[in-house]
Amino acid sequence: SLTARTGEPLHPSALEAGLVVAGPFAPPLITQGCTVEDCTFGDEQDPLDPGDLLTSSTAGVLPGLALLARCEGSLPSACKNGDPQDTGPLALARLWRSAVDLEDAAAPSLGPATGSLLGAGGVTGRASLAADVADAGGGVAEVRLLVDDAPAQTLRPGGPCAEPYDTAAPCPAALPVRFEVDTAALAPGPHTARLVARDAAGQETTGPAVPFTVLAAGPPPGPPPGPGPAPAPATPASATITVDRRRLAPGASAEVTGRVRRADGTPAADAVLEVVARRFGEGAAEVIERSARTDADGRFAVRAGLVARRLVVRLADPDYRPATSPEVRIAGRLKVTLERRKGKLRNGSQMTLDARIAGAGPGAATGRVILVQAIVRGRWQTVESLKAGPLGRATWRYRFTGTTRPAVYRFRAVAPGGGEAWPWETTTSAVERVPVRP
Repeated sequence: SLTARTGEPLHPSALEAGLVVAGPFAPPLITQGCTVEDCTFGDEQDPLDPGDLLTSSTAGVLPGLALLARCEGSLPSACKNGDPQDTGPLALARLWRSAVDLEDAAAPSLGPATGSLLGAGGVTGRASLAADVADAGGGVAEVRLLVDDAPAQTLRPGGPCAEPYDTAAPCPAALPVRFEVDTAALAPGPHTARLVARDAAGQETTGPAVPFTVLAAGPPPGPPPGPGPAPAPATPASATITVDRRRLAPGASAEVTGRVRRADGTPAADAVLEVVARRFGEGAAEVIERSARTDADGRFAVRAGLVARRLVVRLADPDYRPATSPEVRIAGRLKVTLERRKGKLRNGSQMTLDARIAGAGPGAATGRVILVQAIVRGRWQTVESLKAGPLGRATWRYRFTGTTRPAVYRFRAVAPGGGEAWPWETTTSAVERVPVRP
């Protein structure tokens, strides 16, 4: 419901008050309300009257809505009220209530599932399930993992992708997801995993059931005994691996430390271990970095190094059953930058902004969403969603077409936090100021 009015200026001027369908930086002329002087639109005494209700539909992308009251004249006094008895504003617009319905006919799409959970012959320990999720409307708002049709994990992009939404496409258009499944918590035997994606409009797509088999702990059975009594095979001992700290900052002196204990609590001395690493981000493969041994007290220490990544310590000793430590995240400070390529800008010029995510480790930021935000009508709003390349970089280009007076626009880059494979909170760059002349 809209009401608007304009007065009678002292000198001829352009008076407007009302509602516009506006782009982020340059609102056009008023389309609903008062477009001339000495105008009244709607009834301020009864603003919720059905006669004050405006409805409109826009095909394609809605750039935005703006409530606007302005006066433009050739003389300095053109925007003064011609009636000295009238002390009210010369142009006034009020929006009493509003509702915007976004039409999103297409549900999100789910790519084929991949990951070690689908390994032939069954899985043990931690296994991954990954897929590419996309949505051409409001974006991907949530992806859920179901194990045996029961909720197991949920991934949300975070940042501006949280209700109530304040932009037409608040969530990332593409979201590569990766879930880690601890199969030790499942009974040996057949199971199913399934992904369910929901977009910002609430529409869901359910992927097909992905079968997998959890193997029983312990070594596979040996060959049948030959003639005569056979010696009983030695039974590997059970042990557990604990770590002292689950998160470390990279550094030359930083170490991942912990202890291996047998089932009866005694130290597992001189046990052979392997250190397995994966980078942060989606679709990372496991790499065996090194081997290590425990001391007489069952303790171990391995250098964390200078590169951000995830580490687990595994028992690789034939005297022990397989065991894996909790994951240790070696993650320092994440940095997001936004820089404008040099050159003077005028109305009609194209601006180029380079965004970058640094500090996540080699290849970790590949495919991560970077949001470009700008100050629009006094608040930060997302104007573009980008996807980082292999070096964590992304580029955005924008052509200014509505700058009619000298202006300084402010931009920033935002890397949303969240996700099983991303330990950082939402991180924001410094503000980049962009002067533009008419």
